[in-house]
This record gives sequence, structure tokens and C-alpha cells, in this order.
Amino acid sequence: MAQQQPSGSTQGHPQKTVAYIMSRFPKISETFIMNEILELERLGLHVEIFPLIREQEQVMHPEAAALVARAHYSTLVSQAVLAAQIYWLLKQPRAYFGAWRQALWGNRGSRKFFVRALAIVPQAALFARQMQRIGVAHVHAHWATHPALAAFVIHRLTDLPYSFTAHAHDIYVDRTMLTEKIRDASFVVTISEFNRRLLREHSGSIAEKTVVIH
Repeated sequence: MAQQQPSGSTQGHPQKTVAYIMSRFPKISETFIMNEILELERLGLHVEIFPLIREQEQVMHPEAAALVARAHYSTLVSQAVLAAQIYWLLKQPRAYFGAWRQALWGNRGSRKFFVRALAIVPQAALFARQMQRIGVAHVHAHWATHPALAAFVIHRLTDLPYSFTAHAHDIYVDRTMLTEKIRDASFVVTISEFNRRLLREHSGSIAEKTVVIH
């Protein structure tokens, strides 16, 4: 019996693997991220999910349950995280220390973001190692804050291209390190023309790579 091909895939052509990073998953108020992942897979991509935090909610969509079962969850204090730091120290010491320097220096203007970067960089180092192992071709982050920083660090360690979606509070409240994240991204997505103008006013010509998906 012939093996059934995944929905949206083309026989003889392997699926491209995209990694999605978000702050919390599953989160009922961010159902749009789940729907986006499902639609990409329907179109033939394979999506690996890397949440920064495992959200514990009383209500969950049935579709989210299947994604949770294969998501890459991690805790900051773990042997896996420690092993990832040692790996990058030995394999790419310049890139590893450079990622730390850029993350801390870039977030020095915000106490909240600076403290959060102390956790994001080690976690991103683990994600980078895992993404290498499973053959991720592109990284996409939802939210221009901590998830985009994780994608930025992964890019610095692995050269994997990344993009991110900017929504609302993540660019209205605190734009710390936003220009650096835009500069290194392959492209940026946002949800309105107003947001695209805001990014252009904040970061100049590098924000021309921003596309609008309502």
C-alpha cells in the first residue's frame, strides 16, 4: 500500500520545516497563531513549535492539543539547556559571546527586557541546537519582544534566516532593540499600514522590508 502523503505536500519533494517561536503556547487569546500554523501546514510546510513558556489554560482548542503534543517545551534550569551552552561555547565561541553581548547591550535601556534577556539567550541556544538537529530552514517569531530576541540569537548562532510578526503592545509600549531585530530579519510582518508606518518612523529605511498581513 502506498504511503499517504501529508496534506499539502508534493510527492517526491520533502516538506520545508519552519520553526515558530511565541511567548506562550497554547494561549486561547492567541488563537490566530494556532490558525496560522495550521494553514501553513495545510499549504505544505512543516511547522515545529518552540514556545518560551508552556501556558496552562483551562480551555484548549482540540487542534491545539495535537500541536502541544509535539511542541518543544523547555525549562531554563535543565541539563539540556546547560549542554547547549557548552556546545556553542566549544563550537562557536565568538558567535555565542557575541549573541550575549548584543542581547544585553541592546536591552540595557529597559530593566525588564534586560532581565528577561538573561533567560532568553540560554533558551535560544537550546532551541538553536534543536533546530539544527531537525533541519529547520527558517525561523518565525510572533511578537517583536522576547520571541523576536530568541530568533535573533538563533540567527547569530546558526545563520538561520528569521522573520517576526509585530502586532500591537510589542511595538507600542517598549521598542527596545527593535531596530536591531528588524535589521537582521529577512522580513517583518505586521498587521496594519499604521504599524508599518510606525516601524518606518522608528527604524528608518531598514523597515522597508515590512509587509502587511491584516
